Amino acid sequence: MTLQTETMIRKAARDNLHIICKDHNEAVLLSEQAESLGLTIQYPITFTEFINWDNFFGRRVNGFIMADNQEFLEFIAAGKPISVMGQD
Repeated sequence: MTLQTETMIRKAARDNLHIICKDHNEAVLLSEQAESLGLTIQYPITFTEFINWDNFFGRRVNGFIMADNQEFLEFIAAGKPISVMGQD
């Protein structure tokens, strides 16, 4: 587990945020990593679930944290590369 992943998991646990990740495999991994740290997090949701989830306001949602912004943008753009200014 990278320091960035651990930091994200700790923030999600502390602030009760939903982690948005690439797929179910990554969701399982993040959930297991949180457990190994002794932390409780909301079960991570996939990019597809996030995009199709039209009931944010019908549930108690404190916020979201993105596992990989670049991957998410490319997912939305159907796999086409996206350049983000200020990031090489």
